[in-house]
Amino acid sequence: MFDSCFEGGNLRMAVHVRGNEYDLLMSNDLNDRSANSNTTQWFHFAVWNAQPGVTYKLNLVNFSKPASLFGCYPYSYSDLQQQLASLMLHCSLRLPPGQPSPVVRSLLCYTLTGQRCDMLTITDFAASATELSSREYVVITARVHPGETCASWIAQGAVDFLVSDDPLAQRLRRCFVFKLVPMLNPDGVVAGNYRSSLAGVDLNRCWDKAIQQLHPTIFHARKLLEALVDAGRLALTIDIHGHSSALDAFFYGCEPLLAHPGYSLSRCHFKVQKSKAGTARVVAARQLGVPGAYTLEASLAGCSTTQCHFTVRDYLQLGQCLMQAVGRLAESDDQQLLAVMAGRLAMPAMPGHPGSGNMPAS
Repeated sequence: MFDSCFEGGNLRMAVHVRGNEYDLLMSNDLNDRSANSNTTQWFHFAVWNAQPGVTYKLNLVNFSKPASLFGCYPYSYSDLQQQLASLMLHCSLRLPPGQPSPVVRSLLCYTLTGQRCDMLTITDFAASATELSSREYVVITARVHPGETCASWIAQGAVDFLVSDDPLAQRLRRCFVFKLVPMLNPDGVVAGNYRSSLAGVDLNRCWDKAIQQLHPTIFHARKLLEALVDAGRLALTIDIHGHSSALDAFFYGCEPLLAHPGYSLSRCHFKVQKSKAGTARVVAARQLGVPGAYTLEASLAGCSTTQCHFTVRDYLQLGQCLMQAVGRLAESDDQQLLAVMAGRLAMPAMPGHPGSGNMPAS
């Protein structure tokens, strides 16, 4: 028995072919208004009463890009709410009396269906008001595309590291104020969409023309960036995504990065296509004048060097690696810091996990 009557489920129909073989049709994005009306590119369903030891063949027959690679580790809106509640409780319990928590949870805005779009502010709040007012900001956003679940795991890894007692995390909190929006498209996540919002649009093409009544999360996230730019305090902005056809972890940006073995330089792209004009990184760089504006892409499949699928542990570690890369900026002198902030970011090497499983080459 097949089931997708749960948060984020997107199975539309199961058709028995023969024996233990089934054709599965995934649901299109709700209210999808894309040109070909087919953004079907992920799966989230359950199978009940399967017989142990019996092989079943499931054919996903209506993907929009049938050659894509994919690995699915669900991360729902409810998962995020539980993780944030656990985070706040953990941070409050481990603090000595009188010491402020390094993280504040607040509301960026409500979505079209009234869901919370949460924002975290992470820094060393024990500093003086003068010191706090002089710190530069790093803004990190994730999960604008609901089906790219790895983006949520990477964002969680980044948050877990930033609030930890690691010496580098402590230095980062003394140097920067981090603003993190871990889920930019809660409505799409709840609906089981792959790419679209409840309004049926790709929110990562709306940063240049966001309308509050239709795209509230992007509208308010852009207002945040604008306010920090106007104050001269926005150093870096990174939007986290998953990639359905490429391997490894890599960056898209508006100018080149430093070479480093921790990410695939050959997969990085620094040219801005016309179709990308409304993305977070391009709007931040070209309209708002933020030199350090990037998209971090992580394969939905895995790593080309280890030939293994990425696991949840790998994605969490990629979040930690991202924060280690930002830490290099904090450890640079002023001149180097300005140069690096002007558009160069390096990811530390992430060790492979041979036990992750074999990944077919393609």
